Amino acid sequence: GWTLTASGPGLPSDVSPSIPVTAGDPTTLQLVLPGETAFPGMGTYDRGGTGRTGPAQQWVSGVSSHVIVNLVDKHFNVTPTGSITVSFKNNTDPFVSSTTLSFTGTTTYAFTLLTATTSTSFTASRKGNSPSTMDVNYLSAVSSTFSVTYNSAVKLQVLVPGETVLPGSPTGKSSVGVSTQAAGVAFPVTVNAVDLNYNVVPLSTLVQLKTNDTYAPALPTLT
Repeated sequence: GWTLTASGPGLPSDVSPSIPVTAGDPTTLQLVLPGETAFPGMGTYDRGGTGRTGPAQQWVSGVSSHVIVNLVDKHFNVTPTGSITVSFKNNTDPFVSSTTLSFTGTTTYAFTLLTATTSTSFTASRKGNSPSTMDVNYLSAVSSTFSVTYNSAVKLQVLVPGETVLPGSPTGKSSVGVSTQAAGVAFPVTVNAVDLNYNVVPLSTLVQLKTNDTYAPALPTLT
């Protein structure tokens, strides 16, 4: 609990007994990322407060990280008896599905992102009508922004004209638009060093291109 102290010039001070303070009604949601610390009482939800401190850490593609989802009152105190079901999603990675979480007060969810990006975030949104005390204008909460970097290079990726890179996807590219090439005419080929989820990794290495065309001239080794 908290105490109050009264003091004045020439008079002895007096301290109150410890005063218990409990969380108010469930009002909104709060997301806390790795690197951040929840700070109940720091700010008010509808006046630009976040109830958290610290910069969010960078994530790595394919590596699981934890996100804390809190059901809080207007001053970001966790409401320990409040129960809720939320939809939880990443806002930029098209190859990671949203999930549904049901919890009381707080929960920690392990999430794995696939696509490298300089800026992304999470959103948690209430599903259903409970708790009824939540502010209807704040039924969703967005996390701080953070970046996702590539992982270690583990394979090569070949792109021919008409193919489109799709980092984070199961194949890493779309081959729908592969274009027809004329015999005897050179065409550009891109070779990428990529991580397990097909994010391009800056890497200096030697690459040998080969073709199954028996009569095609030998291709040089590339860096």
